Amino acid sequence: MKKLKIFDAVYATSTPLTVGVLGLAAKFFWSKPFVFEIRDLWPEAPIQLGYLKNPLMRKLALWLEKLIYRHASGIVTLSPPNELYIKNRVKVPVAMIPNLAIPVVEKEALLSKSLVIGYFGTLGKANGLVKLITLARKADEMKIPGFEIKVAGDGALKQWFLEQLNKYNIQCVTYLGHLEPDAFKAALASIHFGYVSFRDEPILEHCSPNKYFDYLAAGVPTIVNFGGWLADLSQNSASGFIHIKEEEQKLLEDLTAIFNNEGQYNTLRINALNLSTTFSAKLAGHKLGAFLGMCFKPG
Repeated sequence: MKKLKIFDAVYATSTPLTVGVLGLAAKFFWSKPFVFEIRDLWPEAPIQLGYLKNPLMRKLALWLEKLIYRHASGIVTLSPPNELYIKNRVKVPVAMIPNLAIPVVEKEALLSKSLVIGYFGTLGKANGLVKLITLARKADEMKIPGFEIKVAGDGALKQWFLEQLNKYNIQCVTYLGHLEPDAFKAALASIHFGYVSFRDEPILEHCSPNKYFDYLAAGVPTIVNFGGWLADLSQNSASGFIHIKEEEQKLLEDLTAIFNNEGQYNTLRINALNLSTTFSAKLAGHKLGAFLGMCFKPG
């Protein structure tokens, strides 16, 4: 900020929580207001997931969180449960502006003998990938003709994931590695359902993963394997399925049935596209502009 020399306000976006320290510096050292955008709840998420175990560090992190929130001119959250969390913590203006569903590639209603699910995202500890492995094992057991799960991404559990594929001799999964933007577009155009995965932890039901919105924008119906606002959104808009633990066979049967019915699958695809329009850059821009105008209003 010293290099900028002249600025009117700061928009700080996390994670991590320490990004908010820049906002505090702007306020205390330069008397400039700041708005804090919260993408994930820190330190609440690492505390609940067992990553932040030291009691003193927990107290310090929670103290810093509240300090940043209290001194912000406004807070932007990406999901309804996060919005409620903030409102219960501090009395500052809060706006809920979710991720953008920006059209990258629009699918046609694909009807073929090969049903393809895509999981494009982090292969991490929070992602509950054992559920995807279980689904793949059941698909192999059912011997669904041409069925395939395409997986792309990287993360702390990448090696574990590949070892699981080898351990169970899983045939239906194709690992694509890390995809650059052009390769991601091509992969997105080749799938019929987009899989979103998290562990069964209450705090992870607050999440707002980009890939969910990428699927919608491409007209790809979703499969969500955790509860919370995205599961509710998918069900209420009839734009996807919920993967319930130990109900893998039913899910695969339902997916196969709707995929083999051109009219039903196309309706699902259109519902996904219609839902994506509620997360457009235009709508988000208008809402954010109005919120920032209120937060940074002189006097």
